[in-house]
Amino acid sequence: MLGSVHARDALVARAHGRTASARDLARPVPELSADATVADAIDLLRRRRATLAVVRDAGGRLTGMVTLDDLLSRLPQRRAA
Repeated sequence: MLGSVHARDALVARAHGRTASARDLARPVPELSADATVADAIDLLRRRRATLAVVRDAGGRLTGMVTLDDLLSRLPQRRAA
């Protein structure tokens, strides 16, 4: 995977009259280990300002992808008092 393109970046480029390819707009995709906790994964995505990450096993093989939405849905829901 070379990177991901956020729709917002494409719209901003177009609004500024720029002709940009997906490669020009691509951002690096963070990598997580398969044993990363949900909290660690959310922290990484926040620090990298990313909405998705690839997951690799201990051997470095790609095992999947995870989105910030996926991770946030795993957090326990707080009840309003």
